[in-house]
Amino acid sequence: MDKGTFAKLFCANTQLLRERAGFSQKNMAAALGVTVSTYKVYETRTLLPHRLVRSFALICRIPIETLYDIEDVQPDPVAKAKIRIAGANRGK
Repeated sequence: MDKGTFAKLFCANTQLLRERAGFSQKNMAAALGVTVSTYKVYETRTLLPHRLVRSFALICRIPIETLYDIEDVQPDPVAKAKIRIAGANRGK
C-alpha cells in the first residue's frame, strides 16, 4: 500500500473511531487540546500526530493498534474516488 492510500485510510479510520466513541469533532478537538480546524485536518488529509495517538486511543477507549488497523476501513465515496484517481495518475 502506498503512503497516500495509507494516509487516506488512516484519516477515515480516525473519523470512524471518533464517531463510534460518540464524540463530535469539536469535543475530540477539545479533549486533545487542539483547535477544531486542526482536528478536522486529521480526519481529511493529515495523519494524527504521534504525540496525540495515545490520547486519542484513551479517549475512544480503544487499543492503539485499532487506529492502525485500516485493512477494512471504507472511506467516504469522495475519498474513495480520489484514491482511485491518484492510483490511475501514478502511471502517467
